[in-house]
Amino acid sequence: MVTAELLIPVALATGLWWGLTGLVLWACSLTAWPLRIAMLVCTVGCYVGLTGAAESAHEPSVTGSYLGFVSVLLVWCWLEMTFLLGLVTGPNREACPPHLSGTARFKLAFGTIAYHELALLLAGAAILIPSFGAQNHTAAVTFLVMWVMRLSAKLNLFFGVRNFYEGFLPSPTRHLASYFRRSRLTVTLFVSIWLSAGLAAIAWMEATAMDTLAYERVGAFLVATLLSLSLLEHLLLVLPIAPERLWLFKARLQRPVANA
Repeated sequence: MVTAELLIPVALATGLWWGLTGLVLWACSLTAWPLRIAMLVCTVGCYVGLTGAAESAHEPSVTGSYLGFVSVLLVWCWLEMTFLLGLVTGPNREACPPHLSGTARFKLAFGTIAYHELALLLAGAAILIPSFGAQNHTAAVTFLVMWVMRLSAKLNLFFGVRNFYEGFLPSPTRHLASYFRRSRLTVTLFVSIWLSAGLAAIAWMEATAMDTLAYERVGAFLVATLLSLSLLEHLLLVLPIAPERLWLFKARLQRPVANA
């Protein structure tokens, strides 16, 4: 039944997106040994995710599609947590000098996230390579969607947005906000939103029109939901609301955070 095939992956993808994001934000607000335990759990989760993603590629079943999707999210949690805590960021840990602009500002900004971008590439390779020649590509497509959409969000933060998400930054990475630019709707963000909306619409039309194996339909619905959530993330950059209220962690994250 199409309704059941639609509701289950949509509910799962939305719930995991919101829940795991909140969990990472909560973990980053911890200090001392609780933070170390949280980082250890997240690292174990990353290993499980990498293993699960590789296994799911050779599992042409509905279970395999769900396994691939969840596995990528576990890997993504580790990438996000190590980034927010300043463990895997970049060689530049200084705030942006006042009045710096152009290429010089871009180089310094990239220096703040260079190691994180390398980690993303390595994680992507670990997820994508096992999918070559395999039947189930849910994990690979999920990672590609998350990587492209997050790259788009980073570029828009650099070029200018209304909301910075600065409330999500713990003290080790609070300097990143100095590289963001406050602006109304820019051409870059306008194009990003419309492209995201177009991709999401295409993904939904493809998913609902598919007449193929069940695991492929489930994977398509998961990816379509993820694209819609990515569109929401882009809209939160410009809408006149505080994105932090989605998880209510702003006050806690602005406390000093101990290094893991």
